[in-house]
Amino acid sequence: MKHAFLLVLALIVLPHLISCRNEQIEEIENEILALREENVTKAKSEEEVATDGINETEADETEKQTPDLAKSDTEIADSLTQSGEEKQPRKNKPETDWDGILSSEYQLAGNKYYFHTMEWKQVNGSEQSVTITSYIDLTTGETGVICPDPLCQHNDPAVCKYISLNSVTDFMMADANTYLCGYRTNPNSKTKICAFDLRQDNYRVLFTPKQYCPDLLGMENGILWLREYYSKTSQKKTTNYQSVIGVRISDGEIVYTNTPPEDAKAFFFHDGLIYCDNVKSIIAFEPKTGDVTTLLSYAAADQVGAWYYDTLREEFWFSIINKEKKTGRVYRYSVAEGNCEEVPFLCGEVYYFQLTHSRIFYSPYEPLYLGENPSVDYGTWDYTGGKIYAVDRDEPSQTPELIYDAEGKYIICNIGVQTYTVFGDKLYLNHVDIIRQKRKDPNTGEMRNYVYFSLAEKEFKIRIDLSSGDEEEIHFE
Repeated sequence: MKHAFLLVLALIVLPHLISCRNEQIEEIENEILALREENVTKAKSEEEVATDGINETEADETEKQTPDLAKSDTEIADSLTQSGEEKQPRKNKPETDWDGILSSEYQLAGNKYYFHTMEWKQVNGSEQSVTITSYIDLTTGETGVICPDPLCQHNDPAVCKYISLNSVTDFMMADANTYLCGYRTNPNSKTKICAFDLRQDNYRVLFTPKQYCPDLLGMENGILWLREYYSKTSQKKTTNYQSVIGVRISDGEIVYTNTPPEDAKAFFFHDGLIYCDNVKSIIAFEPKTGDVTTLLSYAAADQVGAWYYDTLREEFWFSIINKEKKTGRVYRYSVAEGNCEEVPFLCGEVYYFQLTHSRIFYSPYEPLYLGENPSVDYGTWDYTGGKIYAVDRDEPSQTPELIYDAEGKYIICNIGVQTYTVFGDKLYLNHVDIIRQKRKDPNTGEMRNYVYFSLAEKEFKIRIDLSSGDEEEIHFE
């Protein structure tokens, strides 16, 4: 009897529930149709207003708030239950403000910033200078060296193969655990290009040069690109040669070789091209075809300063410095547009700069005389006045923000001696001693006050917190 009653109840209630559910579905569908009609009406209205001269900013805001009419009914119905809208991330948005930017001024791998440090240590009973590559983790602030042995003293070449690796050539990080550099596998051998596995604490030879250690240009698709140079002497005449070589990192096989333009000093390799300084011009060289594209020609009295390549925007930024006047200008080459233009800074002349995705840090030409120099007639100068400014990358002609003034304590920039790097709110300077001493004039014999720079004592970084002003020296122990 009980089951019969429940069956009758179900037959009475179920149609009512189905009817209510159908009414809810119909109500949602009506809301969707109404929203579509409203969007179409709003879009038409906005289009009419836009043609009457609506403010572009207001039009952009209206467009952001208007749902996409191409969305499905399900997407629109789901949007009815959401509060607020989620902002979509920008395509290829970098993880940091310097992610994906190649540079002449620093080496990065992952979130680590790599650089040389040098200390004087007791080596086999005598004090000698010892160089090792150190790093700073830009996320945590942790510092360390590439030698993976935590107990190593880094003072005996027979024990620590990582000291003084870089006395002949530069280095490159293939990734956070693979260190590429020139290395003498024994004291009497040529300097070879080797790949060090920092996890396994071993190395393998990638390339043995004919004569001099090659320049490391860059990596792409597992290929390391090198610039090798050597000379041959016959009948008392010496001829210099150079070649561009592609070496597969996995097994050291040479996969490509070609001769670059004469006198071309290679900067880096990217997307099939080698960017070079060809004495009086900046060029892009295609090593497989030999094709050359001139990006910018400059005067014989000039030289190339800092350069940066933004792999996300495909833009090449570089400065041209007058060797005599010490003044400089910054240029931007767009790969997509195929044109090179001067960057219009408010100050005009820029002695040094650093590019990031959002801002440009730079030091204008504001020469500060420090004193007489025993080695050069024109004395010792800080051509930046010790100041660093920041400006929006897309609006470089705007009034900049002064973010640091050394006030004579440090040399901020002197091409060939000192440059700086900014990561986040931290400024990194190479240590440079400012030597002030009284010495005899080599010509007259009278005592004079001289000022000059010295890198002989130690090589390390000075980290300055731009928010608090705190300073810290980064050494290796």
